[in-house]
Amino acid sequence: MVATQEIQLVSRGTQLISSSCEYSGNHLVRELRFRLGLTQEQFAAELGVTFASINRWENRKVQPSPMALKLLRQRLEQMGDRGTDLLDRYF
Repeated sequence: MVATQEIQLVSRGTQLISSSCEYSGNHLVRELRFRLGLTQEQFAAELGVTFASINRWENRKVQPSPMALKLLRQRLEQMGDRGTDLLDRYF
C-alpha cells in the first residue's frame, strides 16, 4: 500500500496536486528524463541540481521540492506538444 501525499506547488498561484504511486513527482522526473533522452547526470546539469537529487527523486527516496517541481513544469512547458501529456497528468 502506498500512502498518498500532497505537495504544495507554487506556479501561477498556489495549487495542490495529489501524489500517488502512479502520479508522483518521482515518476515525472524519470518520464521526463527518458523523453529527453538524457542521463541522470545530464538532466541534473540541465535543471541545475545535483546528480544525487535526480537519483533520490527517481528512486523514491524523497519527493522533488516545490522549487524543483516548478523547474520541471517550466521544462515541460518549453517542450510544447511533446510535454503536454505530462503537464496534464502531473499538474
